[in-house]
Amino acid sequence: MRAGAGAGLLALLLLGEPVRASSAEPEEPPAVPPQIEAIIVHKEKEVRAARAEGIKLLEDYLRDSPESPETAEALFKLAELSWEEAQADYLDRMGRYQDLVATCKRDRSRCPELLHRAGGFDHN
Repeated sequence: MRAGAGAGLLALLLLGEPVRASSAEPEEPPAVPPQIEAIIVHKEKEVRAARAEGIKLLEDYLRDSPESPETAEALFKLAELSWEEAQADYLDRMGRYQDLVATCKRDRSRCPELLHRAGGFDHN
């Protein structure tokens, strides 16, 4: 039985009529209004700044008080914040990569220029 035929057969048995697979591409989610997008970008910058400050404070604390009873908790919080920062960095880089791929798909002639301008994705 070919792929999708089982679902059609099941639909025919349950609903009494065949169901055709949609050949249309999935719909794009609705665009976020520019005002909301600006607020989101601003809040993300605030969060990143607060996270960077938290990382610095924890690193300073651990350097200044290595024998503190709170060392384990401070290390755990530092690991959490560092992981969150790495995740945010990954999402930023992946978004830039996806934008580059989408642009290249629309206009193949721009791919070399975009790749050169992007400077690769191994570093900032």
